[in-house]
Amino acid sequence: MASKTLTIGSTANQRPYGVLTVKETSTSPSANTSTLSITLVLKRPSAISSSATKTASCTINGTKYTWSGTIGGSGDKTLISKTQTVTHNSDGSKTINIAASIVLDITWSGVQLGTISGSTTMALTNLPQYASVTQTLSSKTETTAVMKYSCDSVIDYIWYSINNGSWTGVNVADGAS
Repeated sequence: MASKTLTIGSTANQRPYGVLTVKETSTSPSANTSTLSITLVLKRPSAISSSATKTASCTINGTKYTWSGTIGGSGDKTLISKTQTVTHNSDGSKTINIAASIVLDITWSGVQLGTISGSTTMALTNLPQYASVTQTLSSKTETTAVMKYSCDSVIDYIWYSINNGSWTGVNVADGAS
């Protein structure tokens, strides 16, 4: 399963910074989708003295999630925790854009810290694609059988089994019928 971690802001001088983590927790080849776990955490190596309301957001594959609250204190503070389902492309591939921002608006060791932000991309698991196939028995003899098939997409292989035996793949050279 794919995962990506995006760090936003500087970690110099014990400054607060953000970490966006996106994890692919499950896939569904039949639905051509992936389920993502999304977490935006404010890291506070040293205590922040602020009672003012701040905002944060993250955008995953075009969907924006927001947070509003106070950032005072120390340690890890989870700002956003979400689950999202993403539909893959018709070939099973999918690369998404992820971004995050946190409005700090504080002074840290004499330095004004405003909005910290960043963005990157994330490649999800490439999902196998399956076609719906219709087949008919065209002719048969004691030693041969001729099958005709058609499917709703281009395929590379057809697999068959005789008398519930092992499966054998036949390369059909990117065909659909």
